[in-house]
Amino acid sequence: MDSNGEKTGLGLAGVGADLSVRADTSAEADSYIVYARHKKSSLVFALDADAMASWVCENEDWVDHSNILATPAPVTAGHNDLDGTECGGSPVSTWKKMQENP
Repeated sequence: MDSNGEKTGLGLAGVGADLSVRADTSAEADSYIVYARHKKSSLVFALDADAMASWVCENEDWVDHSNILATPAPVTAGHNDLDGTECGGSPVSTWKKMQENP
């Protein structure tokens, strides 16, 4: 909820054990980014509603920790917020677009 009591996020019932999901919206709630990560993974996956492509950030230090440990991007409507944005990864510190399957 924002300061006006408007819904700006979501909660997911039935998310699997050791799976974290985060959804952030823009100030006007007209765009969003969704993040997902399993506790045993070094990868955080993200989807920006304005880009409709999958992005990934990796850091081996995240394995066996709960929650989304990557740095979230600020959400701006009409803009790909993830491309090259800092994510806290190591050794690559920015969000990278995932390759499409052939």
